[in-house]
Amino acid sequence: MQDLLLFASIGLMTALVYVVRQFRQEKSQHVIVQQRLKESREAEQISEEMIRQLEKEIHQLNQDKELLKQQSERLYTEIETEIEVETKALQEQVKQLENRIQQLEQTNRQLTQENQDLKNIKPVETKLAVPEQDGAIILTACERDFYPNERGEILIEVLKDSLRNVRENSRRQHIIADIVANNAFESKREKIKAELHELFRDYRDMSRSTRKSLERMGFEIVSENNHYKLIFQKDNRYMVAFAKTTSDWRAGRNIVGHISNLLL
Repeated sequence: MQDLLLFASIGLMTALVYVVRQFRQEKSQHVIVQQRLKESREAEQISEEMIRQLEKEIHQLNQDKELLKQQSERLYTEIETEIEVETKALQEQVKQLENRIQQLEQTNRQLTQENQDLKNIKPVETKLAVPEQDGAIILTACERDFYPNERGEILIEVLKDSLRNVRENSRRQHIIADIVANNAFESKREKIKAELHELFRDYRDMSRSTRKSLERMGFEIVSENNHYKLIFQKDNRYMVAFAKTTSDWRAGRNIVGHISNLLL
């Protein structure tokens, strides 16, 4: 009986040892599975974080791409506009140059014709307005007077100016002084100059009264683009150009200065 109990005890102990071993193996496997699950969840979290980071970077890249696209389109538009503006400016300059060339060609034709006409003019004898006497001087000239005694007045003024450069008490001085003293002319030039100063005193634009006064004095007024041309006695050699409108208070004085230097 004791042997039977001993045998049963041994069998029970063996079975118990086996069960404990199995439990430990299963527990060890469970721990491994739990560890793997933990590692898998951590890997999944890392993967999700990386995916979110990549999505952010993709979104930022798309924004940068759109911004660059807008900047390039704006830059292209600005360049296109600048090219268009410069092209129009160059076209306007070419047009102005073409107009200027046409004007110069026309002026050249007129001057050529006038030069030919002058060559065809026969000299005429002109007598200075001096008293009838043995000392009268007859001069030959082709130019005509544009106003009474114009040529005589100019000659006397030239002789007056020359006296400053002539030797004192020389024969030349005596002859020139004699001619000047015996040939006095009423200065029409000074009257014309004074009238021009009055007309252009506060010049801003060409008024009707100014136009009529200039035409009465013998000026032809030609309107071209943004300026006027004054032609004296229909002779294109004596032409003065000036702006149609001006804000410079000195403009009128400058115009009179140009006319005086050329004509008077």
